[in-house]
Amino acid sequence: MADALVDCRWPQVLSWRVPVDAPSGQYGIRLRDEAGQVRHVYFVVRPRRPQARLLCLSTTNTRIAYNFRPFDDLEYDYGAYHPHPRYPILGHLHGVARPGTGELWERTTVEFELPFYAWLEKHRIPYDLYSEWDLEAEPSLLDRYPVVAFAGHSEYWTADLYQRLQRFVERGGHILSLSGNTAYWRVSLDLRNRVMEVRKHARLPTEGITCDPMVHAGHHHQLDGQPGATMREAGYPEWGLLGGTSNGWTNPPLQGPRAGYQVLAPEHWAVGQPRRVNTAFPFADQAAGYET
Repeated sequence: MADALVDCRWPQVLSWRVPVDAPSGQYGIRLRDEAGQVRHVYFVVRPRRPQARLLCLSTTNTRIAYNFRPFDDLEYDYGAYHPHPRYPILGHLHGVARPGTGELWERTTVEFELPFYAWLEKHRIPYDLYSEWDLEAEPSLLDRYPVVAFAGHSEYWTADLYQRLQRFVERGGHILSLSGNTAYWRVSLDLRNRVMEVRKHARLPTEGITCDPMVHAGHHHQLDGQPGATMREAGYPEWGLLGGTSNGWTNPPLQGPRAGYQVLAPEHWAVGQPRRVNTAFPFADQAAGYET
């Protein structure tokens, strides 16, 4: 199981080197096999050295968490939504080396970010893009920028990310959060082995998620020994950093009501024009998923 987490040991059949002159940004490679199956490989090119005043964070943790669809192989099928059948508690560990499944949930987390980068480029606003794991490995990155921005669906956070951004704000830094369901689930990382852990259940049983009482009793993370569940339950509420909160309607993953909303202040620069936002499955039109 440990080997499957750290290295799936899938044979390497293709390699490609990123051009040295590629500008910082979000990229993707589209692959098609002989059977016609398509996969997208997403990656971030970070700058060799800071060049802009704006640091953008790609939502790395959410992308890893949403790569959860099974391969129908017990050695590789683990994830927050599909616990491993042999290891129900260990089933919340994600190996970054696990190949992408190409499912909608994984792909859309990237697509949510792209309009923001396109807007910055349209208005000729320079930015340097990093993954969240870059900031985990090199917290001094924040010392080189006055503004940090993230867009899309920044749902899975570490305590370190929260606390570093909190200190960044306290010393005068600015955060632009254009994200749905921001800082909701707490994750912990093993950067050396490239493993992310999430205990995607509350400390009390939640109907429709998992009914095994042992899973609910095991909400402390193995990687850092700290309480898991949501950032709020772990003592890191999103409003403590951003001054606001996210809300969400269910279905998916649970059956329940959904509701749309209407923009009340269309004159605001971030809105652009009055519109109704539809929350039909699978994602809300012109919003960051059904969790807004």
